[in-house]
Amino acid sequence: TPLVGEAYVQHRDERVSQLLLNGIVFCLLLAFATCLVLSCLLTFIGDMGQEPAVASAARPYLITRIVGLVPFLIFCMSKQFLEGVGNTTVAMLITIVLNLLNIFLNWVFIFGHLGVPAMGAFGAGLASMIVSILMPVCFAIAFVMNKEWRQYLHLFSCSFVSRSTLSELRRVGFPIGFQTTMETILFTLSFIMVGWISKESLAAHQVSNQIADLTFMLALGIGAATTIRVSHQYGLGDYRAMRMAARASIHLVLLMNTIGATLMITLRNYIPYLFSDDEQVIKIASELLVFAALFQYSDGMQCVGAGMLRGIKDVRRPMIYATIAYLVVALPLGYALMFPLGFGVKGMWISFIVALSLAAICFQIRFYRLTKDR
Repeated sequence: TPLVGEAYVQHRDERVSQLLLNGIVFCLLLAFATCLVLSCLLTFIGDMGQEPAVASAARPYLITRIVGLVPFLIFCMSKQFLEGVGNTTVAMLITIVLNLLNIFLNWVFIFGHLGVPAMGAFGAGLASMIVSILMPVCFAIAFVMNKEWRQYLHLFSCSFVSRSTLSELRRVGFPIGFQTTMETILFTLSFIMVGWISKESLAAHQVSNQIADLTFMLALGIGAATTIRVSHQYGLGDYRAMRMAARASIHLVLLMNTIGATLMITLRNYIPYLFSDDEQVIKIASELLVFAALFQYSDGMQCVGAGMLRGIKDVRRPMIYATIAYLVVALPLGYALMFPLGFGVKGMWISFIVALSLAAICFQIRFYRLTKDR
């Protein structure tokens, strides 16, 4: 997004086209490598300390998710490209429509409707795989139908694929991807660690994460918009407008997170009933939603802070901050709070808040240090 955004506002159409083509090549190489690694990891599912029933259901589900990973990453690349040229509407519409389709297909495949046998977790994975395949197809249609974007396809040339451009994408993209991976690893390992407590704690943890993800999507959207606005103003050399865009993003994410946190706390005794009828799961989840509400502020601020730094193409230092916060701080702290100190699953959520707050503070300080003299 920052590379495309800077070239776009400078009206360098061939450069934009070159970034698009190299982005596609880079994304395909990365997707196939990732699928290979994940396929190898499938063999270790039974050794992660989970209950046999959980591990058995997870294996076929993960297979479908791996198959859908390649088209999904192409979708992500296309989404980032359109954000770079200042369009977020197309990605939003595709996401909304296909998520509704995913819900419908889940209903059909998981529970067995319309003559389809009930497939449980495998059905959920199958639905997601189908939607993942449709995502880049919808983007391709949007590209062909839009005159401005179609010109970038017409400018494609084999000579555009170059080692230098791929290397540039790697220099900017890998740290961003690594930062996201560190956050993903944190939350993935948290599920494994919480699963060591009990299946009820694991279910409650899943419920709270699902609710937190809803508000995180708003923060993620604001973070993406921050990257777009900051990169555009940075490319134009209008640093005052760049700082104004960053401040506006902070105010907006704090407002949205306050609304989300208020709803979580107010409705904490009712929301879990949407996911389970197990009283123990409901009790644990209602307690976790209080922590999830506080978690919103830390997560929102780190998301916007990362977006601000990406807009000025500062990605290596945030990657280091994220690695320290998510792996060096959060995981050991979460384990200590959950087990030796006896906080249970609440301990993991406390570690989330601490780690994401640390990342948010580091990102904000870094941005203002880099831009204060501009």
